[in-house]
Amino acid sequence: MASPYATAREHLEEELALVGKLFERQIHQHWELGILPRIQDEFSGTFVSGDEVSAILGGGKGPSEKGERAIADLDRDIARRAGEIEARLAAGRDAGAALPFDRMQRVLGLSPSERRSTWVLIAVELSSRMRALMRYLVNESSRIYADVGLLELLVYFGAARERMVGELAADGRLL
Repeated sequence: MASPYATAREHLEEELALVGKLFERQIHQHWELGILPRIQDEFSGTFVSGDEVSAILGGGKGPSEKGERAIADLDRDIARRAGEIEARLAAGRDAGAALPFDRMQRVLGLSPSERRSTWVLIAVELSSRMRALMRYLVNESSRIYADVGLLELLVYFGAARERMVGELAADGRLL
């Protein structure tokens, strides 16, 4: 059985580490598709190259076997970490010591993707490391705030994309 978090800070650190894995997954995905430059020098990620434009317009290239394995490993790691976080939050609730974020998300009835979106926003706001990863992923070196486009990249990709419009709408719970 999972042990509850000792402090809200401990929970925060695990959520930030999970958001870091979300960034890592999408950066690998975009490298594989050729729509984000692989890091070659200090200027990588500060401009959009012609090769990137071609890949974007062409829908990206196919990922390599090694790339597919790396992304699948990251997906498993993300799912494992998310499960561990949820188990520890549940243990805290069972022990009568629910953390502030857990209480908030339960009162508001946030879905898993709404919770993850909230953590992405918190992570970019609190962590200079997360802001640097955001800047690289969106290929915009001056970006300082997360936006809906970043949430689409990190949270609402694949099957979750269908929920994005409803969950991020003006009448959604996150507003």
